[in-house]
Amino acid sequence: MLMTSITTIVIGQDLINYFELESKYPKLATYIHFQLKLRKYYLMFYIAYFYLMFLILICVNIFMFSIDFIFYLWI
Repeated sequence: MLMTSITTIVIGQDLINYFELESKYPKLATYIHFQLKLRKYYLMFYIAYFYLMFLILICVNIFMFSIDFIFYLWI
């Protein structure tokens, strides 16, 4: 879901730039600028959240692989 969100944000920015929506619709330009600014923060949040989840999953995998070894040494 995170990768889908990141992809849609990047594609949405490219579409706004490709179709030049700011110049075609000057009344909506302030709204478009606001949305672009929000999308930048959303993108940073989603990327940070993705790396955090990735690190947590790596730690959980290391723990699950090593738990049998730890219990074997303990017994």
